[in-house]
Amino acid sequence: MVTAGPIYAYFDYAMGKNQPWLTEDFGKGLGSGVANADWNSRFNVNFGFYF
Repeated sequence: MVTAGPIYAYFDYAMGKNQPWLTEDFGKGLGSGVANADWNSRFNVNFGFYF
C-alpha cells in the first residue's frame, strides 16, 4: 500500500491454477477444474480517495 494524504494505492500480484478469477476457463475454476492447468497471474492496482 502507498499513501499520499487521503489518496491510497494498493498493489498486489496473484498467481494460481484453477482459480476462478485468474483462469481463462472461468466457469471451471472451483468446480471440475482443468486437468494439467497452467499457472495464471494478474497484477492488480486499486486507487482510493478517503475523506
